[in-house]
Amino acid sequence: MVNSAPNNTPVAGQDESHAAPTTLEWRLSFWIAIATVLFIQIVGLAAFLKHQGVYYNTFYGFPMTILNIGGNIIAALGLRFILHRWFEKSTSSRPLTQGPNYVAQGLEMAVIALVLTLTLLAYSWPKVMVPILNPRLWDGVLARLDVLLCFGVNPNEFFLTIFEGAPRVLNQMIDRYYGLFVLSQGALLAWFVTDPRANKRIAFGSAFILLWVLGAWSYVAMPALGPVYVFEDYFQRVTTIFPANAATQGALLTNYDAVCGLVEGKDALIMPHLGIAAMPSLHVAANVFFYLWSCFVRSRLRLPLLAMATLTLFTSVAICWHYLIDGVVGIAYAGAAFGAGIVINRMLDARGAPQPQATVESSP
Repeated sequence: MVNSAPNNTPVAGQDESHAAPTTLEWRLSFWIAIATVLFIQIVGLAAFLKHQGVYYNTFYGFPMTILNIGGNIIAALGLRFILHRWFEKSTSSRPLTQGPNYVAQGLEMAVIALVLTLTLLAYSWPKVMVPILNPRLWDGVLARLDVLLCFGVNPNEFFLTIFEGAPRVLNQMIDRYYGLFVLSQGALLAWFVTDPRANKRIAFGSAFILLWVLGAWSYVAMPALGPVYVFEDYFQRVTTIFPANAATQGALLTNYDAVCGLVEGKDALIMPHLGIAAMPSLHVAANVFFYLWSCFVRSRLRLPLLAMATLTLFTSVAICWHYLIDGVVGIAYAGAAFGAGIVINRMLDARGAPQPQATVESSP
């Protein structure tokens, strides 16, 4: 008698990436559960601070943020469609929305946009409220650790001195590069979160959310402003060398002072995206995480992303946003989040039966 039941045991030697993807219903339930947890954190923090006499607009900027994230996702889907037409052999560059279920898949993308928007708020508000949640600063300790790590050399002072004598065009390029962080991260996030392989999409999104939420609460656990705000002459020197970044640093400091004023009962419009926190450096962590994930999915972006991660590490120190130790810890956070993503991907692959072997080539 022939047993017609499906065999859910992976074939020896078969790539786990070809396991059957999770169902749409399961994925929607998963994303909604994540959204619920993030919503509870956001509202819970607001309620806690309200009890302390601190009031703010909890969902400030929500409509514009979700529109921006949604626009990035639509652009990524469009790019995947174009690349699919040019490189039809590439499995991982095929468009996500194809076949009779494109409406349902579009619904999943809308839910993901919601989840990512809530992630941004769940990250931003703890970071902004650090001076209220934990006013102790660790800048002195971090600065001393930097000197120990670099064998007696202050890395911020070292890079500032170098760039003070560097060609102006080089400084302008670095100034503009670091200022493009938000745009570049939004584009990369949209690209990887629209991976047509559902299990990798969930694993990536979960690890990304974990990185940013844990990073935010790490800011609360070890508050630090960053060298540009602590050492008196650094801000003036950064203003001369990197004026665009100095302008952003000034805006963040104004918002920080407004947050401190909330404790005294002063009314102020608090911008959730203008928080100050240095440890760990999620600028570095995000770029390293994207690089690691690009290696995992065998993307052609891995070499440019490695260059971005390296450049971000050193420019974050040169512009005095961060201590070098912030970047080192950020790399460790990225590695931990990446490891969590790998584990999640393997767990999801183990849920379904393997699909027929297919050749997966490098994708953008």
